Amino acid sequence: MKNYKIVIFFILTNFLWTENIESILSNDLLTEDIFKNDKDFDGVDDAFDLCPNSEMSDIVDRFGCPENRFNLFLTLGKSQITDYFGLDLAYKNFDIQYFQFNGKDDFAGLYDYYFYDLQINLNLDYFDEVATLTSSAIYFLIDDLSFFISYNDKETSFGENTYFQNQIISIFLQNKTMNLGYVIFLENISFSILVAKDYYDFTVTYRFF
Repeated sequence: MKNYKIVIFFILTNFLWTENIESILSNDLLTEDIFKNDKDFDGVDDAFDLCPNSEMSDIVDRFGCPENRFNLFLTLGKSQITDYFGLDLAYKNFDIQYFQFNGKDDFAGLYDYYFYDLQINLNLDYFDEVATLTSSAIYFLIDDLSFFISYNDKETSFGENTYFQNQIISIFLQNKTMNLGYVIFLENISFSILVAKDYYDFTVTYRFF
């Protein structure tokens, strides 16, 4: 009789546990609240996920797309100094960029390295016959807040990024000048504006694939 009681106990426990799990997984509160910022569960916030419906078995890159996927971006910009345009070809953690400012070509290669909550970026830029290496570090204190510092032989900047929904607000110091940045992401297009004392820069970036 004792054995039957044990069997019945395990059957009831398993049934209740299964019912509880199914209830949790079907609960709108779970899918809309806990996972509201990552609907395909790939670890990339939906606000910045360029492939929001990737398969759960896919290993994704920083854009939320399968790692073997190329991404091409076109940027049109206008600043207080000049109008400009550029192309960015990204693959995994690498970028190759081409921009044109005032008829002058600007080439850059970028590499991102991720270690837990720390992102390290190296940017080798060649413009007007001058090569510049810029190193940056971004530390994500929490999901919605990060701090960063960027350095090269010409300037140093540091500040913070605040993330909410599909937007980023940045406040940072660059050469003792306060800068305010704002970015909004809409499907395959993003808009950004940078404002500082006596300076502004506005860009539109479109993702082809």
